[in-house]
Amino acid sequence: LQCFCFCILIILHHHSCCAYIHVEMENFSYSVVDSDTNDTMLQGSDISVFLAGKWCVANPSHYGDDYYPLIQKDRQTLRGWQNVLGSYEAVQTIWECQIHENKDKTATIPVVTSLKNFDSKLAVVFELEWPEGAWNTSSSAKDGNDVSMTNFPTFLWKNNTNDEEGIPQFLSALSWEGSFLQSVHEHSKGPAGGPTVLYNASSTRLDNVMILSPWNSRYFKTYTAGNHFNYRGQAAISPGTSGRITSLPNGFRQSFLLLQAKHGGLTAGLAEWGQTMKLSRPSQGKKIDDVTLQRVGYQTDNGAMYCFCQETNCSETLLSKMNELEDDSSPMGYLSFQGAGASSGRGEGAPWCISTWGVDGGLNRKEYPLDMNAFQRALGIPLQLYAPYFCPENSYFGNDNSKWKYVTSDETLPGCNGFAFQSVSADQSRDFYGWFMDKGLKVGMSSFETDFMNQNYNCVPNFVQSPKNGDQWLAGMADAALERNITIQWCYATPSDLLASLDMPAVTNFRVSFDFCYGASWDIGESSLLVWALGAAPSKDTLWTTENNRAEIPGCTWTEDHENLAAELHLVLALMSTGPVGISDAIGMTNETLLQRAITPDGILLKPSKPPITAVDSTFVETSAGGRLGKDGYLYGTAGIEKSWIFVSFKMKDSYGVKLIDFWPRVGTVPALLAYRTYDDGVSCLNGTDAVSSGCVRLASITHDTQHKEIFVAPKSKDSFPGSLFVPTITSVWKQSCSGWFFLGELKKYVSLSPVRFRKLSCLPSGLSIVITGTVGETVHVTALKPLNATNLEVIQQNVIIPDSKEVTLVLGGQNFEIFSSKHKSWID
Repeated sequence: LQCFCFCILIILHHHSCCAYIHVEMENFSYSVVDSDTNDTMLQGSDISVFLAGKWCVANPSHYGDDYYPLIQKDRQTLRGWQNVLGSYEAVQTIWECQIHENKDKTATIPVVTSLKNFDSKLAVVFELEWPEGAWNTSSSAKDGNDVSMTNFPTFLWKNNTNDEEGIPQFLSALSWEGSFLQSVHEHSKGPAGGPTVLYNASSTRLDNVMILSPWNSRYFKTYTAGNHFNYRGQAAISPGTSGRITSLPNGFRQSFLLLQAKHGGLTAGLAEWGQTMKLSRPSQGKKIDDVTLQRVGYQTDNGAMYCFCQETNCSETLLSKMNELEDDSSPMGYLSFQGAGASSGRGEGAPWCISTWGVDGGLNRKEYPLDMNAFQRALGIPLQLYAPYFCPENSYFGNDNSKWKYVTSDETLPGCNGFAFQSVSADQSRDFYGWFMDKGLKVGMSSFETDFMNQNYNCVPNFVQSPKNGDQWLAGMADAALERNITIQWCYATPSDLLASLDMPAVTNFRVSFDFCYGASWDIGESSLLVWALGAAPSKDTLWTTENNRAEIPGCTWTEDHENLAAELHLVLALMSTGPVGISDAIGMTNETLLQRAITPDGILLKPSKPPITAVDSTFVETSAGGRLGKDGYLYGTAGIEKSWIFVSFKMKDSYGVKLIDFWPRVGTVPALLAYRTYDDGVSCLNGTDAVSSGCVRLASITHDTQHKEIFVAPKSKDSFPGSLFVPTITSVWKQSCSGWFFLGELKKYVSLSPVRFRKLSCLPSGLSIVITGTVGETVHVTALKPLNATNLEVIQQNVIIPDSKEVTLVLGGQNFEIFSSKHKSWID
C-alpha cells in the first residue's frame, strides 16, 4: 500500500495573498498555512467516503472490519481553466473503494478527488466525483441526520490550546443555519447549515478572512454543513454531500471553494465571495424587477392587524384601508393577501397549509363577500399571493380529477412534528406551478410567496433521500414564475435555498427576520449579510407604524418592540433592508409622518444603495473584556450614493465609537473630511447658517494615523419607558466631494441620498452636478454645504420642482445652485 500526503498551502500576506498546493508522499492530510509564520492554520482530516454501508478510508492504519480501504490507483497533475476563478493546476487522484462483499468477492467503486490551485493565488477548490455512481450511501442511520457522506474537505477544529489535534489560528467562525437564514457564531451544522466564514475575532482589523462554501454545483440542496465531526469522531468542519441520500448517479460531483479575501473585514470578504459565486452562474445572480421591492405595500401576514380579519366585511375593510392610505398621500403599490384570506386550510394539517386556494374559491364568503377577481378589480393594484404547501386533504392531489403526482411529508423526521402536508412531485413541479400561477395571474397576482421552505424540503423523504429531487422541485417553481414574469419570496428558508436561487432570477427576496407577531423582527443584521452577498434582497417581516391601540392579534404575545416608541425602528430597518416594506396598521392607525419619510408621494421606496443594512464589522470583534456588539447592542450600517453612509443603533448598553472598519463601502482615499449628523427631520439645518456652529453637522478629519480611531459615537440607549430601548439613533455620514462641497440630499428622508432619487453625482471644475428624479410636480427639498474657506461651511438649501421630464440636473458651484431640466433651465422655488 502507498501513502500520500496532500498538503494545501494557502500562503497569506497582510497586503497580498497567494495560494499553492504542494503534494508530497507521507500522510493523508492537507493544511492551510500562514506564509508569515509558516504556522498551520487549518489541518485537513483523512480523505474518506461513505458507501456500501461503511466508511471507505484512505489512511491504511484504519483499515479493518469497521472500514473499507480507499486505495489510490493513479495520480496526475493537470492544467485547466474555470470560469471566474481562472487558470489552475490540479492534483487529480483516482481511488478505488474496495468493498469486501464476502471472503471470496471484492467489488470496487471508483472515486476521483481533485485539488485545484488557482493562479490567482486566492482560491482552492476541492472536488470529488463518482464516475460510476455509488449505492447504499446513507450514513444518517449510523451517524445522524446532519452527517456528510464525504470527508473531503474536512478540517479538524481546535477549540482551545489544550486540544491535541486541530489548529487554533482561526478561533472564530460565522455561519448561517436553519429557518430565516439565522446566523451562528460557529461553523453551522446539518442540511439547514450554510457557508462558513473563518476569522480571528481578537483582531480588531479582521485582517484575515476565509470563506468555505459549496461551489459550481447543480444540486445545492444535496449540501450539508456536516455534524461537526469527521468519520473518526474528531471535532471538525465537515461539509459535503448529505448522508441522507441513499445513492448517487454516474458522474455525480461535489465541489467546495475555499476563498481567501483580498482585503480585511467580514463585509468586504463576503462581498468578494458573493461576487465570485454570482459570476460563476449562467444568470450571474441577476434578478427581475419586483414591485414588492420598489413600492410600499400593505400586508395581511402573521401579526398584521387584518391577518385574522374579525370584521363583518373583510373585503370592504381592506378596500377602505387602501383608500385611506391613498388619500393620505401614501398609496400602496400592492397588497400581500395572506392569512385568513388566502385559503381554506387553516387547522387541517401543517401550519397555514392550503386546502383550497383563495383564487379557487377558498375564501370564507361570509367574511370576504367579494371573490378574488372582483376584489382585485376594486383594489386596482397587484396582489402578492401565498401558498406554502398543501394540506393532507386538498383540492389538488389524490382525487379523481387531479393529474398531478404528489409527495408527502414525514412528521417523524427531525424538525417535522406537526408538519403534515403534500407537495407536487419534483418531475411535475414546473408544469404544476405554471398551472397554479396562471390562476393567480387571472386575479392580478404579480408576486408569489412560498413559506416554510425549511420543512418543504427537509420533511419530505422523497426530496432528502434523492440527489436531484429537491433542486428540481425548486427550479420548477422558479422557472414557472420566470416564464410569467412573477416574482417569488421564499420565507423560512435555509442557506441551501439561497444558494440554489443563484440561477433563479424570479426569486428576488428572502425573509431574514422572525414574524413581527412574536417580537425581535428587528434582528436582521447578520442574516442580511449572506442574502445580500448572494444577490437577493433581505426581507424584514410586516410592521406597524403605531401601537394600534395595543390590539390583540390571535396567537401573538404583546412585546416591548410593539410599542409606539419602537415603530420607527421597524420602518427604518425594513426600508434599509432593500426588501419589501409591508405595513399592516388598522384603519386610522398609520403614522403618515413616519411613512412619508421612507417614500415618494407615489409610494416608491427611497431605499439605500447596496449593501442593504447589515451588522457592521465591529459586531464580530471581541473586546478585551469579552464583549462585542450584538451582545452589548446593535449597530447596523448601509450606504447611499457616492460616498455616503447611514448607521442605525439601538439597544445599546453603552456608547460605542464607530470606526472606519464599520464603513462599507470603504471611505477610500485619505486624508479626507467627513460630515455627520443624527436624523432629526432636517430641522437643525437652516439655510444660510454656519454648518458646524449651528449644529447642522459635525466634522471628522481622517488621516493615515486615524484609520482605527472613532469617527463618531453611537449613544447609549435610554431605558426610561416601554419601548425606549428600540428608539433608533440614525446617523448619516458624507465624505467631502470635489471642490470642497458636501451634498447632503433630502434631510427629511431616512435615506437622504437614495439612488432612487439621485441617479448621478459628477465632479465639475468648481463644484458638482446631480441628476434628480421624481414625480411630475413633486417638490424635492435638498441641502448642501458650501465651502467658504478652509474651516467654514455654509448651509445651502433649495426646493426643486420636478418637471414633465421627471428628471432635473442640479449644479452646485458659483452662485450656489443652478437647475436644468432635460430641455431648458428649470424651476427653482
